Amino acid sequence: MDVVVTAPTASQPAPPPDTRELDRSLVRGVAWTGAFKWLSQIVTWLGTIVVARLLTPQDYGLVGMATVYLGLTALITEFGLGSAIVALRELGKREIAQLNAVALMIGGGAMLLSWGVAVPLASFFRAPELRAIVMVLSATFLIDSLRTVPNALLTRDLRFKSLALLEGAKAVFTMTLTIVLAALGMRYWALVFGGLAGSVFWTVAILSRRTHPFAWPQLRLLRSSLGFSTQIIIERVAWYGYSNADFLVAGRVLGAVPLGNYTTAWTLASLPGEKIMSMFWRVMPAVFSAVKTDMAALRRYVLLMSEALAMALFPATVGLALVAPEFVVALLGPKWIGAIVPLRLLCVYATMHMISTVLPHVLIVTNQVRFATKLALAALVTLPPAFWVFGRTWGVAGIAAAWLVVYPFILGALFHRAFRTVSLTARAYLRALWPAVSTTLVMVAVVAAARAIMPDAWPALARLVTASSLGAAAYLGAAWLWHGPRIRGLIGMLRATRG
Repeated sequence: MDVVVTAPTASQPAPPPDTRELDRSLVRGVAWTGAFKWLSQIVTWLGTIVVARLLTPQDYGLVGMATVYLGLTALITEFGLGSAIVALRELGKREIAQLNAVALMIGGGAMLLSWGVAVPLASFFRAPELRAIVMVLSATFLIDSLRTVPNALLTRDLRFKSLALLEGAKAVFTMTLTIVLAALGMRYWALVFGGLAGSVFWTVAILSRRTHPFAWPQLRLLRSSLGFSTQIIIERVAWYGYSNADFLVAGRVLGAVPLGNYTTAWTLASLPGEKIMSMFWRVMPAVFSAVKTDMAALRRYVLLMSEALAMALFPATVGLALVAPEFVVALLGPKWIGAIVPLRLLCVYATMHMISTVLPHVLIVTNQVRFATKLALAALVTLPPAFWVFGRTWGVAGIAAAWLVVYPFILGALFHRAFRTVSLTARAYLRALWPAVSTTLVMVAVVAAARAIMPDAWPALARLVTASSLGAAAYLGAAWLWHGPRIRGLIGMLRATRG
């Protein structure tokens, strides 16, 4: 049900006195998360480049086939219990202990189920190696279930510094081990054992900071929390279905090598946005939940986070799309040239998708999960057929293009509902995005001009460094010249929350 509030003013409202401490937690959470996310970003990017040179598209394709199923099962294993604990602050220790037991039961059941489906899954993809891969990776379900509740409790308690530190250490550990195993010639097993070891590391690290007892579940005490988590899981399963249908189509219709190219393109296109967005993913649910009854405060945080996200996101994803040919050839090698076109298209999709991820949290905290579920189901119905048609016609580039054709219709409905909920006008929202949009357009013009005048005889790495450097300088210069007061105001707000 929509909440009726007064119309927003022309500018973002000043923070009420009772949001001062929440602002401080938000800034510190983003700062700590951002610092370690960028550390893990650098490690992941460098590691991905090294591993891609050591492995082949077929190795990535085999693991990609496994993750199509395992990722979906991982969502079911979590069952939205973490989100319920963060959003439902009234849950007591007794109920949380029972949810902890529920998480462990689901994790063990998912592991056993995966052992049973490993053979038919390998037969479906016509890849015998897939059986062992699925059986080994399914152990992560049981391992991850042990940290579901402790991780949610750390988030609800705003322990963002500890979470950021541990997650950064996990990223370094996982990528280092994967590189070592790949260098030892373990092929796709390097990706498998690297991911499994990372899951063990992350769970042990979380449990070292926060544990919670187990208790036998009693349905009468868990009815409200399980009802909430059920709505969340339906939406997530639908999301996973349509967001992984492209990998399914690529693997089934086109084969392991095209799937490897598409998977690598997707990974590279998603990394900048995911690492930037992950600075806010952990913070947003807790902050939005804390102000869910104050629409003015909720609207303010939507605009604030959207503006900050856009400033960091747009130059990263759009910039990567511009220099994709040089990036792929220089850093991955000529064998990955088939990933260039899908990389460019997926960068455009990642830009519009990531900036919209603020809005589903509005629907969740205002008890509109059913609407979010309807949108996810609509995407599940429309996107997979588009992937199939476009993929059979134009290959992996067609699959990437299908995102740009269909997904904007889903986003339109999401924006309309979220804006109406918090009485946010499109004009106010676009005004918040304008600094990022205008300066990104300057960057595009500079990079396009640089790529046009640089001699073709230059090595790909030299072209990449030159275009990237000029683009970054153009973006930063335009941002400070055109939107300096706005940026300084944001910096001033951040400084004011330190005290």
